[in-house]
Amino acid sequence: MEIYYRNQREILPEFCNYIDHNLISKAKEHISSSEKQGGQLFLVISYLHSSIVTRSYEYEFSLCNELLYVDRNRISAYWYPEFLYPYTRDQEEFLQKELQKKFIRVKKYETEILRRELFSSYWGIAKEYFGELTADIKKKENLRVYYGEHMGELESLSSTSGQA
Repeated sequence: MEIYYRNQREILPEFCNYIDHNLISKAKEHISSSEKQGGQLFLVISYLHSSIVTRSYEYEFSLCNELLYVDRNRISAYWYPEFLYPYTRDQEEFLQKELQKKFIRVKKYETEILRRELFSSYWGIAKEYFGELTADIKKKENLRVYYGEHMGELESLSSTSGQA
């Protein structure tokens, strides 16, 4: 993840601007004044199984109230963190070559299963980066940030122990 640390000065503002422009500013336009006063906003960052299948490697960012996925005013955007997936083609080719060296016949679906396993391991790495990337936004906008599987279990990035 040397790419992240080498380009951190560019990635952090790009990420913050993306979240601010695509979620927070839109949410402020749509949320009524009564909701603004009484409710806590939640930023939910979800990894998507479909993004591995489609090879888009996007994450969903949703701004919502405490109802999370059932919030009717939920605003979502999708973001592809390039710094996490710079060598996807190379890794896929390497995986294919190594399998062909070790096994006589490798079926396409077998390679696909292993490819999905490989790239799903990135989700744990992404959690750490998103925790770091959202630190400033959490303070500035008074957000609670959660990370996890889309429509699944979420972990709080606001503190090390909370779960939703």
